[in-house]
Amino acid sequence: MSSDKYETNRPSLPAELRRAIEVESGHACAVKGCSEHTYLEIHHIDQDRNNNNPQNLILLCDKHHKMAHNDVIDRKALRLYKAELSPRINVSVDSLAALLTELCGPDISSQLINNPGAQLQIVLNPASVEELQPYIQSALVVLRSTGSICSMGMNSRVGNHIEELKRPYGLGNGFLLSFTGES
Repeated sequence: MSSDKYETNRPSLPAELRRAIEVESGHACAVKGCSEHTYLEIHHIDQDRNNNNPQNLILLCDKHHKMAHNDVIDRKALRLYKAELSPRINVSVDSLAALLTELCGPDISSQLINNPGAQLQIVLNPASVEELQPYIQSALVVLRSTGSICSMGMNSRVGNHIEELKRPYGLGNGFLLSFTGES
């Protein structure tokens, strides 16, 4: 990246914008199938470092960021990955209840839905965090990181966290999940 266009400093991204881009992809690389969530960089899809329109920004791992700059992953593919980050689902209490049932079973799901404000400590796969994003954005769910990380499988536990049931594999992160009852 020694091109002339990178020799001048660009304006830094505002913290709120950076956070929105990170949350949009569940704090993981936006390339489908990549579960990297440690070394992440925000990429300008049109490669104009001054164009900080949220539709032009995508979160990529270091490897995929380099591939994008080398045109191994082209702009059209990046825009398709970006479009996939905004699933077109019907966000409702019923669809959330169905997802929570997949993640933590019918009993815990029912307890959460019937007791707005109740909290659950849970270890989630990054793909499940991504699946919860529409509910977070609509304020039906609040998801706060607890800072816990563990290798998932075999019903692992980190402190009082339970492991999700839908995708109990890979590296999981601990969260405090609560249903607000509002949208």
